[in-house]
Amino acid sequence: MPESVNHLSQIIEEMRARMHDTALDKQTLVDPELLEKSRKLDRLINLYHRINRSGSRGEEIILELTLDQNMEVIEMSAVGKKIGAAKIELVVGDITLQDTDAIVNAANNRLAPGGGVSGAIHRAAGPGLWEECRKLGGCATGEAKITGGHNLKARHVIHTVGPVYSGSPGDPVQLGNCYRNSLQLALQNGLKTIAFPSISTGIFGYPVDKAAAVALQAVRDFLAQHSGIELVRFVLFSESDFEVYSSALSKLA
Repeated sequence: MPESVNHLSQIIEEMRARMHDTALDKQTLVDPELLEKSRKLDRLINLYHRINRSGSRGEEIILELTLDQNMEVIEMSAVGKKIGAAKIELVVGDITLQDTDAIVNAANNRLAPGGGVSGAIHRAAGPGLWEECRKLGGCATGEAKITGGHNLKARHVIHTVGPVYSGSPGDPVQLGNCYRNSLQLALQNGLKTIAFPSISTGIFGYPVDKAAAVALQAVRDFLAQHSGIELVRFVLFSESDFEVYSSALSKLA
């Protein structure tokens, strides 16, 4: 069994024992702290089973755990899948803090600062990003444009405009184009690592489960057909999004 699985099994057992002791002490299962630990334990167990299953499918599961001094899990960061020499990775985190060669901005057509992911990236990058963006002439839905990273850790920002969800057959085509065109732009600029948010699933209203299936399939197909990209990381805003993307990734052929 891989070392990461043995380590995770140990963490699960230690958390289970501490939860049992806490429950006996407080004589209640509705304590918010205990419920939070229970949620973390359930997620660890699901991840443990996913890692155990991975060997038979020939996948590599990447697992990074951040623990506090009491061995409590602060953050579970990554689930991954190898596509040839490249790697798809899922994390829960902040897109503006990624140190990949490029991060992707879920932009509007004007490439202007806005809310959500776009606003966060522009705030973190500083005013120079908007000064550069305003010279690009906007961006059509499904297309992508590149700028410098300015004050970000990433050297570049790739801006792409996702579709506003309508339920029409064109939605997945445009959404898939966001990922394909962003990856193509990364290749053209010699970039090897790239981090995406979950495009169009915020105010644009694209259902997360549908968006995850489109996004992962588009990235998988691109990586299977092109060499040069080493890492594609999906940086997800919430644990619920992480679980949806994890489920979609496990179903990816």
